Amino acid sequence: MLVNMNSLEQIIPSEREVAEIIAVLHSKIDLIGICSCENFAMLEGCQEAIKILCGKKTSYNDISDDLITDNGWIIAVLAVDYLNGICDGKIFKDLPIR
Repeated sequence: MLVNMNSLEQIIPSEREVAEIIAVLHSKIDLIGICSCENFAMLEGCQEAIKILCGKKTSYNDISDDLITDNGWIIAVLAVDYLNGICDGKIFKDLPIR
């Protein structure tokens, strides 16, 4: 999925593209492992992003109030933005794990 910056046209991702990003987020969670305080924000953000993508939630109001970290919240916001065609799914592939 790409956004045409010349016309600022938003392109909504297809079901297949969303499924691919969900798989990417699951693989990030697998890399983090069960207990990693250093990557807690990444873990909670990826988990919330998966819920957002699976539920096709397109409003920031749908993001859980239970998120503890700012970085977790940011990842969740990116998931909403992705579903709305505001950002490219590549951003999830580039999320760093420590």
